[in-house]
Amino acid sequence: MSLFSVYSKLPVFMQNGIVSLQGLIIQRRRFNSNFIQQLARYEKQNSYEVDESQLKLFIHHATKSSFWKERFIKFGVDIDSPRLLDEIHKLPLLKKEEVRANIDAIKLEVPGDKVIPIGTSGTSGSSLKFTQTVSMENKQWAIWWRYRKGLGITLDTWMAWFGGKTIVSVEDTKPPFWRFNYPMKQVMFSAHHLNIDTVTEYYHQLKDSRIEWIHGYPSQISFLASLILEKGLTPLNNIRFITTGAENLMEHQVAVIEAAFGKKPFQHYGLAEGVANISQVPSGKWQIDQDFAYVELIPTDIEEDLYHIVGTNYSNLSFPLIRYHTNDLVRARKVGETIEIISIDGRKDDFITLPNGVKLGRLGFIFKNADFVKEAQIYQKSINSLTLRIVKNGDYNEDIHEPILIKECRERMGNEINISFEYLDKIPRTSAGKFRYVVSEVK
Repeated sequence: MSLFSVYSKLPVFMQNGIVSLQGLIIQRRRFNSNFIQQLARYEKQNSYEVDESQLKLFIHHATKSSFWKERFIKFGVDIDSPRLLDEIHKLPLLKKEEVRANIDAIKLEVPGDKVIPIGTSGTSGSSLKFTQTVSMENKQWAIWWRYRKGLGITLDTWMAWFGGKTIVSVEDTKPPFWRFNYPMKQVMFSAHHLNIDTVTEYYHQLKDSRIEWIHGYPSQISFLASLILEKGLTPLNNIRFITTGAENLMEHQVAVIEAAFGKKPFQHYGLAEGVANISQVPSGKWQIDQDFAYVELIPTDIEEDLYHIVGTNYSNLSFPLIRYHTNDLVRARKVGETIEIISIDGRKDDFITLPNGVKLGRLGFIFKNADFVKEAQIYQKSINSLTLRIVKNGDYNEDIHEPILIKECRERMGNEINISFEYLDKIPRTSAGKFRYVVSEVK
């Protein structure tokens, strides 16, 4: 019998105790005295420039790994150069497949710092297991809290959490569909129980607890919002902050979230690998946190204003990743000598391929005004066809709304690709509970 099976058979109050105990362990490691120091340091800095002293230490430490020692020699990197960023640019981009094949050659011991195992979620075998120092974890959370505090959220603000972990057994059919993590001030809501029949329970828990902050996957928060609207429930005036992460936030999701909660969600971009961190500030603009990781935006061959996110995780001495290709994209424009980010556009995989070979992204526009849809996914099985997977709301009418969606597709995709519809009760998630807006089998 698995640990979760034992947990799921316990009374709710004991489950809350176990969730809180696990939260306490995480809190003590993640939000220790070093976290407080790092947060204060990041907040005092007047610029978000690369921390060159930390970068130099990182590069010198990386030479202790056989992988980076050989790579520096091969590409003529002078680690003692005063222009260290120029030297780093001599290196080719590092792909996840190459990292996965050289885990042991990259991994390093860090005297005086605890090293912990980390894993990324992935599809089709793209997951990655590596290590990070506790100091790196403290810095990463300090950077994330600098962003949150900039929005007005404090460390004492309670959070309504909508993430990927299973915290209520799918066999439970009666509320409560949430559990309490008291040390971390979280009400953790189950994604597996949210539907049109249960949304009123979620709504009243959010309202009665007077919680001010919702955080989680945008797909889950927008699904909650669509159900609230479908039920005709009044906006939750107690909600002051909505933040999202882990998935790309689509324009149509922003619209439905604003309609249900009266607040615009803010997006944050970060990775477990710690190679890049990009925060959306109160004005809506994007700030690259170069003082945490060195980020490069490299032009793609897909569209003129699309750039690859490439990063160096110089805050993590235990697993150096230099010029790591995240396979994620931003839409940006050049402003003088700088590049200004317009939006996070997701992964390269979030594109379809038209019959003429053109790759097409930014497909959220199709459902921007589709308030008759709860959730949607674009599935492309072949270069000549795609399927719109739809979760209907109560107002959906196939005869009326299919032509509207087809028209939206045709305006951007043309007439050469076949479009069909598939209706589901819920869009399948990845093993990590994440939503993928585009699923393409076209290579």
